[in-house]
Amino acid sequence: MYSNKSVHSRSTRFFVMQHLCIRSILRQYHSLLIPRVCGRMLHLDKAVLCRTFSNEDRKETPAILSSAEIIDQAKNLTHLHYQDQFRVACLEFMDRDKHRRTHLRFITAALQKIDEFGLQKDLLTYNRILDLFPKGRFVNRTFFDAVWPRPTPQMELALNILDKMELEGIRPDNTTYTILLETFGKASFPLQKCQRMGYWFDRYKNVDPYKLPSPQPSDPVELCKIALRRMDKDGSVLQHKVTSSEYVLSSGHIATVPLLTQAGSSLLQVEGPYNLWLQKLFYRYFTLTATQSDQEGTLLSICMCRPNTRDHLQLWISDLLDREPALSKMTIIYNIKEYDVSEDDDIRKLNSPPFIAPPKIV
Repeated sequence: MYSNKSVHSRSTRFFVMQHLCIRSILRQYHSLLIPRVCGRMLHLDKAVLCRTFSNEDRKETPAILSSAEIIDQAKNLTHLHYQDQFRVACLEFMDRDKHRRTHLRFITAALQKIDEFGLQKDLLTYNRILDLFPKGRFVNRTFFDAVWPRPTPQMELALNILDKMELEGIRPDNTTYTILLETFGKASFPLQKCQRMGYWFDRYKNVDPYKLPSPQPSDPVELCKIALRRMDKDGSVLQHKVTSSEYVLSSGHIATVPLLTQAGSSLLQVEGPYNLWLQKLFYRYFTLTATQSDQEGTLLSICMCRPNTRDHLQLWISDLLDREPALSKMTIIYNIKEYDVSEDDDIRKLNSPPFIAPPKIV
């Protein structure tokens, strides 16, 4: 039997010998490596050095273009369709940056300039932008990364692209799902949002009974007619004045005025303006109601005009008086809310139709 002291001394001696062997091996490797490296670095011919740094053999490096400049150069190719221009910009970026080191800058610039190309309604363009992300780098590797994913700029940018698609009413397809799966993995926020978008888009596709036509018309007169039909489904739309810059349209049930006069109603009120949204377009409208003492007012007509001036409202009322003489026996009160007239210019800019690229002819 050995004592504890002898066992401890032998184990210590074993570790010391092992340490010395490792040091000797490293010294031999170091002695073999350093002369070769130094020989290559120090024993070079001066002619080689002069030739390496001569101006004749020096190649000019290509100019480094920013992401916005690459997209603008592709936009100047007017002989191509807008989709092809955007595809050329993506291919140029992939050719210049094969390792996708600056993919965040280019994707951000492409998302900002997608409206300039008129491709905000094109699903293929969104798939091309999402396909610029490097594949496999941002996939969750462990269980904890899947349960508590760490936010990354790439994930936030992908969610912004999906938000843009949702705002434009673009439903992701199987290609979008596959790209997000290869880029971020199955347990990721972008892929979950893509799945939810596909579910809810299909769920509420035919829920709206007064769905706007697609593509949406750009003529404000046609849009006002659509809005009046949505508010008054059974009424007929009347055009009191339509020019290139002004219009006065109305809809209602003026034939019920004699019945109201028999019922004792003798007061008419013009009220407004009220706000109305047609997707991203903003309009204002006015109402003509017949009020009674004990009952709620009856809606007779709805008017939409541009600009919203008192002269246009009087034109609307005078035309209704010509169509239904019974209105002349009733008192008309203008209960108009005050608002800043300068807002009309902001509304006109807001309602300016965005540029949408025509479909590509194959």
